[in-house]
Amino acid sequence: RPRTRPQTSNLKKQKCEEMTKFYLSRFEDIPILKSEKYLRQRLGTSTCISSCTSKHTSGSCECIDYLLVDVRTKVEQEASMIPSAMTLQEFEHKMISEGTGAVIGDEKIIVTYCTVGHRSGMEARRICDVYNIPNDRIMNLDGIVSYTHACKTIIEEQKSQEQKILMTDMDTQNKQQHQQQQQKQSQSYKYNSESTMFLINPKTKSETNVVHTFGKTWDYIDDDMFQSTYFSWFVMLWNGFLVTMKGWCSSCRCFNCCCPKK
Repeated sequence: RPRTRPQTSNLKKQKCEEMTKFYLSRFEDIPILKSEKYLRQRLGTSTCISSCTSKHTSGSCECIDYLLVDVRTKVEQEASMIPSAMTLQEFEHKMISEGTGAVIGDEKIIVTYCTVGHRSGMEARRICDVYNIPNDRIMNLDGIVSYTHACKTIIEEQKSQEQKILMTDMDTQNKQQHQQQQQKQSQSYKYNSESTMFLINPKTKSETNVVHTFGKTWDYIDDDMFQSTYFSWFVMLWNGFLVTMKGWCSSCRCFNCCCPKK
């Protein structure tokens, strides 16, 4: 961990990219889904052709029906979750009670996520092994920390597009009208960004900007839009020990003996 932490949003984004690249590289057998791509599809800004009928494998098409699974601890999830995501416990209950065919069908792609892609990579491997799911039907999101930067990118693009529309109409407006319009546009932008629901509180189902980053070491969220919280050092070390044990299980591929299929 660096002695001095990045203070600006751009530096935090750069550090976040380096960090997620390191963790995601440990799971070369699991395809990666970038948060920005996922967000563009969910918000309807992707370039997907609506009439696409191609088979959806490994994120090859932007009209994929993703099944988002949050593999983090309950405490982390209580801070916030990505909308439409289900917990790992909910997912596994459905898999056991309804069966793989009913849960993912022929088209859905399972997407696991955690803080930076480490735990979600391990769980993606475990899900493949325990439930006999092929690798091309599961992906690993680059993490909720990267997700915050993707949210910022989407919002900045929206604001830029609104500004271009405003500038196009300037030749038909006087300075006073332009200022009034700009003020309205700013208010509209604020309303849109608040109602986009990038993250929700799972209990209240209302929007929140709080992100649990597990520990201070991984606190590289975009703090222009979000605020972070994380475990104390003692709790983080205990949870880190549990993650290490799961990591050993992941490396030796012993899921069937540790977590037998029910």
